Formats: sequence, structure tokens, C-alpha cells
Amino acid sequence: MKYSAVLFFIVLFWNLAYSGINETLPTYHIDYQYLQMLQDRGLCLSLTQLEKPYTRGEIARSLLEIPDTIRLTPEESEIISYLKNDFKQEIQFIEKNKTKNRLKFRSYLLGYLDKIQEKNPAYRGIYYLGGGIELGPYVYIANNYVSNQYDYYDPKYSGYKWRGISAYTDQAYINFAFNHFNLKLGRDYLRWGVGNSGALVLSDNTIPLDQLNFKINVGCFRFSFITSQLNSVHINDSTGTYTANRFLAAHRLGISLFNGRMQASVSELIIYGGPDSFFNLTYLNPFIFYHGAKKNGAPDNNVLPSIDILLYPKNNWQLYGSLLIDDIQLDKKVPGDLEPNEIGWLIGTKYADPFDLAGVTISTEYVRIANRTYKTPYPWERFTYKNRLLGYFLGNDLNYFQIQIDKWFNRKLFIRAKYSSLNKGEGNVFSPWDEPWMNYTVEQGYHEKSPSGIVESTHKIGFFIDYNPSPFLGFNAEFHYVSMKNFNHVKGATHKDFIWRLGIRLNFSYLRDFD
Repeated sequence: MKYSAVLFFIVLFWNLAYSGINETLPTYHIDYQYLQMLQDRGLCLSLTQLEKPYTRGEIARSLLEIPDTIRLTPEESEIISYLKNDFKQEIQFIEKNKTKNRLKFRSYLLGYLDKIQEKNPAYRGIYYLGGGIELGPYVYIANNYVSNQYDYYDPKYSGYKWRGISAYTDQAYINFAFNHFNLKLGRDYLRWGVGNSGALVLSDNTIPLDQLNFKINVGCFRFSFITSQLNSVHINDSTGTYTANRFLAAHRLGISLFNGRMQASVSELIIYGGPDSFFNLTYLNPFIFYHGAKKNGAPDNNVLPSIDILLYPKNNWQLYGSLLIDDIQLDKKVPGDLEPNEIGWLIGTKYADPFDLAGVTISTEYVRIANRTYKTPYPWERFTYKNRLLGYFLGNDLNYFQIQIDKWFNRKLFIRAKYSSLNKGEGNVFSPWDEPWMNYTVEQGYHEKSPSGIVESTHKIGFFIDYNPSPFLGFNAEFHYVSMKNFNHVKGATHKDFIWRLGIRLNFSYLRDFD
């Protein structure tokens, strides 16, 4: 605990942070919560909800696009005013078409006192320390590290741990932006896909990726490409002990129509590698069709195509869905063709200000992911990074439903009531690959229920409150009642618990221009 306190004061008073047109706003930032409130009501739709993070310049431009003549509720007006003040520097630069070289000093802390499951209450903090330089309108250089005590107590965390703390660099990149083209080299957050509870395609559940990332924006179209080296895995099997290298490549074509009321994208992701493997030039080609290259002799791999779509039938009503295809069996000629389809899909809807209740949003979402999605027989082709899922945070072999009601009283006060139901089968992305269908003939056929095995069923009722009296200070609290059946996949076992969390957010900044 004393080391955490020392680290807190170091971060609080000695944190180099950053601000700039081409700085990306990390996906954990509270401003995404404010932006989502506006997007739920048909505002700021030039920001695609299918791909994050946004840059500060993109957010500033979306705020400038809100017409002065539009009729706003008091809640919307207050949030827009707050965001315009938060992005004041970027808005001024855009309006004057002139930027400066600058630094911004900031300290940022997220501190929590919580009770998780049956453990005693404990304090855990997340501390951010970093720096960045804005070099005119085209170049931004960032470096930021995070110390996260939740990682320290996470058995899956593979990084260095020391006396109750862990630390790693979460942002370290150089970003170039020229008109319709953007190029980023380094480590940063990344999320592809729609979803209120999480994204199927690329989530921000993992440690940020080391990546080469570029985007091309032409009219209503947006093309994105990333390539990344993932962590290696150590294999010990009948052939011996060896290390397999792993790589990710992905491209995505998106379209935005009717002033953002219709957004859609098609993506193709590939995980490849193996013993003594290295980056493959075929998969470094942003414009090649990965599945076709695989069929025509490129190295074996795990290809995951996906489709995301978001529609606004009305300004305050949105429908969205996501489909991820890991593997589909079309032939029925040999026992191997009996392998169940490995797909995931997500659908949801949001309705804002129902019955003229200003500041209220009702949303529902359903997710279904088949067993063995995100994995293949080869451990290096699992859709994971440093023991965490690159895709949906709950994994595979599940169905999940949630309904929540949000209420904004003003910019400062927000509450949420939420109910969720999770049915989780025995399948697991990290478990060894199995092939029970190989024991059947094509004539016999093979079928397994989904979710599979003994299904653990979890029902959760929760309440969340967020109070932010100033841009520098925020408080939050959440309380959940959890009821589980077939706990830990043991038939008839039950478990009930009450969990809670109290949090504080501190954010201080100082801007400095230089020649």
C-alpha cells in the first residue's frame, strides 16, 4: 500500500501529458461517455462508431458541425458546452487553420475501493504518466505509461509485477496526418466493431497493440489497415518444445451515408505465424484478399471476416449489428466437415428520450458466440494477445443479454440501472482444441448444443452512478447483485454475491506552447 501512495503522488505532481489535433483520445477516457450521449441522439455522427479511438481533431470538428439552429435539451446543451471547452484549443486551431508547437502537462488518476466476489474490500489504483509533442498540423508524438493494480492481481497478466504494482507503456506512437491520409506507427488503443457491452472484432480489452496503422478517407468511404506483432507462445507437444511467433494483419472498408445515419464496414482479420515464422509480405499487402491468398498457397492462418452496421431510423433511435465468421462448413463429405460453424453475432438497439423524457436512454443487446470461435488447432492462431482476448471480452461458447436504462440529469450527474444474463458453456478460447465430431460418420452426423456442456448461468442486477462536479474531479459508485447456477460448471452448484465499487477520478492539466 505504501508503494501505491508514493506512486500516486509522483503521478499527481509529475505527469507529462499531451493534447493535439492528431493526438488519439484513449478509449478509457470519460469524454467517450459524453460523446455517446450525443451520438445516441443523432449528433456528432461524423465520428464513426464502428472504429475507435478518435483523434482530438476529429472530435473538435464533429462539435463544430452541430448546427447553432438545432433545438437542444438542457442536458445536450450542457454536455456540448463542456466538450467545446475541453477541446477549446483544437477548435480554435481548426477555425483559424493554424496550429502551434505545444506541450501539455497533466496528471491522471483512477482510484477504486471495491469488493469483488467474496474478497475483502481493497483499494486499487490506475495511474497514468506520459508526454507528447504536437509539431504543427501534421505530426504528433506520444508516450504514456500506465500502472494498473488490477493487472497485478490478474493471474492472466503476463507483464512484470513488483510489490503490488505493475506498469507498462500503453501509448507510444508517432502519428502523421495529411488531408485524406493518416499514418500511425507505434503502440496505441484500438477498437473495431459496434456493441454496447463489447466489440466482436477488435476490442479494447487487451493491452494496446504495437502496430503500423494507416487510414484513407475519401468522401463517404474509409479504408483502414493495421499490422502487428503479437506475443510469441511456447509450445510443448509430441514433436518437442519450441517457440511460435504470431502476427496480426487486418483491413477494413467502411462507408458512412445520410450524414452518418447509416454506417457500415466490412473487415478481414488474419492471425498467422508458427515456429520460425516472420512477417509475411503477402499479408503486409493492405489490399489483398487474405482468404483468397490462403487458398492460393500463402502460409496457413486463421482468417476472420466480419460485418458491422449501424442505422438511425430516427435521430434518437439506432439499430446495430455485428457478424464475425471464424469458420463455416459448407461440404458434408468427410467427418471433418461435421465441425460446427464457428461464428459470433451481436444485435442491439438504443432509444433516447422516450416519451419526451429528456436525458433518458433505453438500450438492449444480445450476443451469441459459438464454441471454438477465436481459435484453431494451432495455439499460435488463437485470437489472443498476452493472455487476453482480442475479440469479445467474455470469450466464446456463450449467449449474453443485457438491458439498461441511462439517465443524464445534467453534465455532472449520470445514473444507470442494468440487468444482464450470461449463459456460458464449457468451451474456452484458452483450452486445448478438441474434435469430437471425428468420432462420427457423415451419415450419423454430429450436433452439439450451444452453449455446450454444463452451462453456467449468471444473472446480474446493477446500479451505477457517476458524478463529475468539475473537469478535474469525478466520483462514481456501482453496486451489483449476482446469482449463478451451475457455478464453475458444476451441475446444481449455486453462488450468490453482492459486489460494489467506489471510485475517484483526478485530472489536472497545464498547457504550454513553444516555438
